[in-house]
Amino acid sequence: MREQHSRHIAINTASATKIEELHLIGPHLAEAIVKHRETKGYFRTWEDLAKVKGIGEETACTLEPQIDWLAPGDDTPANNKKPDEWQTE
Repeated sequence: MREQHSRHIAINTASATKIEELHLIGPHLAEAIVKHRETKGYFRTWEDLAKVKGIGEETACTLEPQIDWLAPGDDTPANNKKPDEWQTE
């Protein structure tokens, strides 16, 4: 059985390996999440996450409390910019 983590996973910056720590997420879905993020932009809510093929609304709702939705360098929810639009300091 997978170890439970009390920390939130930063869905907009986490690697696929880190995303696998989420309940119900294996390697295939973790890679799909990363690919979706790279092509479609940041996730802001569980509804955005539900758009990833293989996730769906029920799974996304279940995952929502485990996820940190902040974008890199931001202290507010992601503005859905793609990674190549991230501003770095």
